[in-house]
Amino acid sequence: IFAYMKKLLVVLFVLIAHHALSQNLRLAVYQYADNPRIQNLQPLADHLQQQLGLPATVQSYPSVHAFIAAIQKGEVDIAFINTFGYLLLEASQKRYPMEPKVALAVPNPDDNYKTAFVVRAQSPIQKLSDATTFGKQTRLGLVATGSTSGNLVPRLALTKMGIANADQHFQSVTYTGTHAKAIQALLQNEVDMAAMGSSEYEKLDSSAKGQLRPIWISTEIPLGPVLFHKRLNKQLQQQIEQLFMTVHEQAPAVLESIKAAWSEAKQATRFDPITKDNYLPFLLQFGTMKSIQPILLQFVN
Repeated sequence: IFAYMKKLLVVLFVLIAHHALSQNLRLAVYQYADNPRIQNLQPLADHLQQQLGLPATVQSYPSVHAFIAAIQKGEVDIAFINTFGYLLLEASQKRYPMEPKVALAVPNPDDNYKTAFVVRAQSPIQKLSDATTFGKQTRLGLVATGSTSGNLVPRLALTKMGIANADQHFQSVTYTGTHAKAIQALLQNEVDMAAMGSSEYEKLDSSAKGQLRPIWISTEIPLGPVLFHKRLNKQLQQQIEQLFMTVHEQAPAVLESIKAAWSEAKQATRFDPITKDNYLPFLLQFGTMKSIQPILLQFVN
């Protein structure tokens, strides 16, 4: 009987050890330009590991769409995704085992995260609605397929103006890769109209600004959510959520490191709890879900 008990204890020990290893928290993010953002999230992983007593790792995926695929496969426990990426997850027919829990909060945003449509100073396009007339003569520059301020919001704005399919309406649509390159493409006469995060335009010196003219600026865009995997037990989820909500007080350097990974997070002061409904008011200012859905489905994995 002692031999049986010994075997049972060994099996139990192996199961407990396996469970502990399986509780490794997998934090993940997507790369922007040449920054995989791993170093930005590592202090948070260290903080969670210290506070929860669980090993925590950080992984980066090369694009928003690669990140979405990983989330759908259940490879991630805590995901830092942008607004467009989250909306694409929701629009996809593929289910995914995560839900939004918190997001960086900007209490009184002042030009924090907006889209700007910009043209050269001599352009005949005076306002965005003029693009309906000048479409075939206009080369449009966007940022990247997974960009919120550099693809989703511009397309939503154009749809509201009556341009439901930008790719057919304009002479050409080019993805420049970054917000800075969208501006450069405009300055170098490679595109005639460009959309990017408004902060990129605001960074320009007076000489560059003198060559350009903004024709449309969006309202504030809500920052993307942090998703938790549903496999994490409820108590652990509550503990992690509480650590996010108090990180600005308990570990302000951790918050600053996260913020440094996203230009749109510069005015954020803390994490707040959210639900999937947080993004509806922003979306619906551009039309009904029926008119918005085709844009989301165009970029779904």
